[in-house]
Amino acid sequence: MSVLRSIAYLCILCVLLLTDFAAAEDTVQVKRYDSNFYPLLIQKDKPIAYWRMDLDEQGLLRNSIQEHAELRGLLVGEVESSDGPQAPTHPKFGEEKNNSLEFPNAAGVVKVDDPGDKSVLDFDIGDSITIEAWVQAWAVDGFRYVVGKGRTGNQGFPAENQNYSLRLTKGGAITFLFRGIDSTGKQSYHRWTSGSGIGVSDGWHHIGITYTFGKTGTISGYIDGKPVSGKWDEAGDTAARPVVDNDQLWIGSALSASPKSTLMGAVDEVAIYRKVLPAQAFAERYSFIRSEPTFDLSTIKTDQVLVQVWEGVSEGTFHYRSANITDTYYVDAFAFFQIPNKYNKQAIKIDRSAPFMIRAYGYVTIPEGPQQILVRARNGARLFIDEQLQAEVPFFNISSTANGKVFDVRRDQAPHIRPLQRGDKEVIFTFQGDGKKHLVRFEMIVGSSKRRPETGETAICIAEPGGDFQILSEIQNVQLSDRQWPDFIQQQTAKIVALDRSNRTLVSDQEMKYWTERHAIARQIVSTYETVSNPGDHFAESSFNRIDQYVNKQLYEAGDKPNRLVDDSKFLRRLSLDTIGTIPSLELIEEFQRKREAGEDARAWAIDFMLTRDGWADHWTSYWQDVLAENPNIVNPTLNNTGPFRWWIHESLIDNKPIDRFVTELIMMEGSQFFGGPAGFAVASQNDVPLAAKAHILGQAFLGIQMQCARCHDAPFHQVTQKDLFSIAAMLKRTDESVPKTSTVTVIADGPIPKVPITLKPGAKVSPLWPFPELGTLRLPTDLIRRSTDSRATLAQRMTDPGNLRFPRVMVNRLWKRIIGYGIVEPVEDWEHGINIDPQLLDYLGRELASNGYDMKYIARLIFRSHTYQRESMDMPENGLKAFTGPVRRQMSAEQLIDSLFVASGRPFDAGPMNVDIDGARNYINSLNLGTPQRAWQFASLSNERDRPSLSLPFAQPFTSTMQAFGWTGSRQNPINRRESAPNIMQPAMMNNGILVRDNTRLDMVSEFTQLARQAESFDELITKIYQRILSRLPTVAERQLFAELLAEGFEDRLVDLSDEEAERIRWSRRLPRNMVSWSNHLAARATEIKMELRQAVQQGAIASPHLDSQWRERMEDFVWVLFNSPEFLYIQ
Repeated sequence: MSVLRSIAYLCILCVLLLTDFAAAEDTVQVKRYDSNFYPLLIQKDKPIAYWRMDLDEQGLLRNSIQEHAELRGLLVGEVESSDGPQAPTHPKFGEEKNNSLEFPNAAGVVKVDDPGDKSVLDFDIGDSITIEAWVQAWAVDGFRYVVGKGRTGNQGFPAENQNYSLRLTKGGAITFLFRGIDSTGKQSYHRWTSGSGIGVSDGWHHIGITYTFGKTGTISGYIDGKPVSGKWDEAGDTAARPVVDNDQLWIGSALSASPKSTLMGAVDEVAIYRKVLPAQAFAERYSFIRSEPTFDLSTIKTDQVLVQVWEGVSEGTFHYRSANITDTYYVDAFAFFQIPNKYNKQAIKIDRSAPFMIRAYGYVTIPEGPQQILVRARNGARLFIDEQLQAEVPFFNISSTANGKVFDVRRDQAPHIRPLQRGDKEVIFTFQGDGKKHLVRFEMIVGSSKRRPETGETAICIAEPGGDFQILSEIQNVQLSDRQWPDFIQQQTAKIVALDRSNRTLVSDQEMKYWTERHAIARQIVSTYETVSNPGDHFAESSFNRIDQYVNKQLYEAGDKPNRLVDDSKFLRRLSLDTIGTIPSLELIEEFQRKREAGEDARAWAIDFMLTRDGWADHWTSYWQDVLAENPNIVNPTLNNTGPFRWWIHESLIDNKPIDRFVTELIMMEGSQFFGGPAGFAVASQNDVPLAAKAHILGQAFLGIQMQCARCHDAPFHQVTQKDLFSIAAMLKRTDESVPKTSTVTVIADGPIPKVPITLKPGAKVSPLWPFPELGTLRLPTDLIRRSTDSRATLAQRMTDPGNLRFPRVMVNRLWKRIIGYGIVEPVEDWEHGINIDPQLLDYLGRELASNGYDMKYIARLIFRSHTYQRESMDMPENGLKAFTGPVRRQMSAEQLIDSLFVASGRPFDAGPMNVDIDGARNYINSLNLGTPQRAWQFASLSNERDRPSLSLPFAQPFTSTMQAFGWTGSRQNPINRRESAPNIMQPAMMNNGILVRDNTRLDMVSEFTQLARQAESFDELITKIYQRILSRLPTVAERQLFAELLAEGFEDRLVDLSDEEAERIRWSRRLPRNMVSWSNHLAARATEIKMELRQAVQQGAIASPHLDSQWRERMEDFVWVLFNSPEFLYIQ
């Protein structure tokens, strides 16, 4: 820095400091600072490096000290810009936006090269050092790096070469670590740790240390401008010289960017000095004014409840240091079952601060007279009426040790009260109402740094003394009872899901523009490729579009011919199963018939309509769960368990993300790791090289390259080496990947020579490098290439670039196989050994995908509209297909079967939550909550290998047992491209005698079969509607006659005269002890008794409808059972 510039900076600083002193005389006004105040404060002390987290035009982290401008930082991995400290909370930063860098999922780092020997970044014996930074920690465990030099894991440097480092550890303590060398040459680590720490998830804190190498007694630590005491807790204080070399300086991580060493939070204003700064300097830097976000109460909508989400609050208290409102939305009532997700700019779910707070406001009429007000909450909560505190709910305090008590259910507070759910607490107080509106404010802390951010059944209800509680609301009239509450939960949850969908669209506007522009370029690039040859016009009468022309050419050359078209009922049933994964509803069948009778093209209408249904996402989620080995475990992760990225898959399909964007997001593995983001894909518990497992999955899923055998050696039957696999793993890791001994074939000296080729030795390091250049060149222009220095982003680009035509061909081949039943290339995951029976058709469909925004639904529409798809099905030849006379006849998948049973009967799923930790007491890493299934893809392994009855899920067990019989597995340790579909002895057992088929056959009080039986004017009408509901067609004359004989007797007298009140009494006469047992109390003897009671209730099934004569009802159930057990129901014709 020039002398003149230094003098200018000091002059400006003096003016600012004088302004500061002048303002200090006035204790009323808040001090206001210019945005240059803080950087000038740092620069006057002449650091050698000062990183303000601003990026230059090349995307590198800029060093604000001009004399050492070369100390720029390279952002690697998940490093994102975010808001740093600024006014009014931290006034010395001014009110202009201040940038910081955050490390989502602890998966990023900033790397700064050492200029060379004896550089300003090297500190040796006798050198003094000061390190300071502003940090915001979301969680702290182990040792999390803020900044450190050495110990990077870089090739060419010792593993233990820490020159210096500033880290955070348990309790938010700061710690200084370096590797010392004593006079004998012996090396050892020396660590100093402060006795106090920063707050976690409560905003920005300033930290710093000073030290002189080689002099004992010189360490000093500072937090928020004040000195903190500490001790040398590793190897003691020392006069040893530090290890010095030319390894890099890293910000935010160390140890090859290990997630366990990476900062879980954000960092700003990192500065390093070659001197000791005095305590006064640290005091000058810190500024903090607690501010409370405010809003205008008049903005609350009439008859609505306004909900704010506050992040940056503290655990176990409502005294927070630096909170801010990050979301605002409206609900109908003071009931909070689910909080809207938080999304980044790519519309990927990210985690909120842990914990966060919800605060809700609403004007509610409180009836005259004394009122009982009930407050239920999952965590600490407060209720205010007209700003006067009325009730407090204690903070969550359930131990996760499994030795807790099973508490008896209280039902004495109201006649029909729904029992308190385990994990929730309640408070009841009396309030004198006046029939007028009052301002109600409710607030609750949600989750913690280790517990899941769940609200349980948090709600405020009101009742007259002795009456039933109703939800506190101006427009909802819902009773807190088992009869009404579950439907209310589902209704309110559906509204939050719809809000999430809307929010994803709002936040991702720029992201969608990027992909739109990218697809326009892709369309131009594909148009330059050589066109596919004209297939001719064979069997013109059996051709609807270009697909048929290619298929018919193959048939002609094979001496075969196309099958005839199916009738409308078979077409609609097939289409429904292939789009939304269920048989068509009676309403859909009737609408289709109306379209046809009106002279419209009913098939074209049905195709377009079904492709708009959300069921498309339900149907395809299960497919990608198999292919991508989504494998969450609801309790205690084991081998290759992942995070539950099923929710990201489902949302991506709901939003119809282009498949290249889908794959890119999966490869980048960002967002929430344990609550539904693609970061969950990165997890592979108990795996020695998790990212090698992911490389294998990606290769077979999106490139048709099978690399399974390359995990431990070069593949003996494929042109793939172990280095190829580990190169992709290194690209995912964003650094070299080492080959562990457990992933190699042991070679014994003087032993037999292995029969498989081995080219990598244990411990070998493989660099990030794209191993398949033969798949195509990069064609996207540089302005559309993101994160060019990030090897993970490079992998995503290599896979999805329009220059790689293998990718769209693999995608359309997978789509074709799932719809038609047999791939154009088989097997779909191994193209090296696969047989391509129609290269021109594959080329055509791949180009169509790349030319139309990589929209899988576009290709699906082409297939559905083809004559090929609408033909009569064919049986699969034992030696495979050579051409497509029509789709392959196939059995329903397990998910299609389960979902179709419930569509036919109209009964809701009643599987209970996929969760053994219903109170949320355990660490979320060890116990996931997969929600309450509404579709079959939402199930997972019940994880009860211990065979403890108290950990069983009795209501979910019939679902998973039936699905397993039909090829589903809840444990996907490896990707699945073909399920076992051969008939087995368990399948007829489940269909004939299984609980699920029995329950959907039974005419209970929620079955739509019951309603049809009660409302039918004739048994002929009833037979017709049952056939349509189950088999999607009208019965034949013979079938109609057969079942008429069964149902005619007693039909006129089938109805039982029964009041609605008596029917409801019968329906709810059995009150089961559900949601009373969790991991936290499962060792109690009573817990086992409860689960055995629930298991017995499941075996008994629901109470049959009392509205129907029992003998006639049983014959009606036999009719339904016969149709469910017909092969026609189980197979897609």
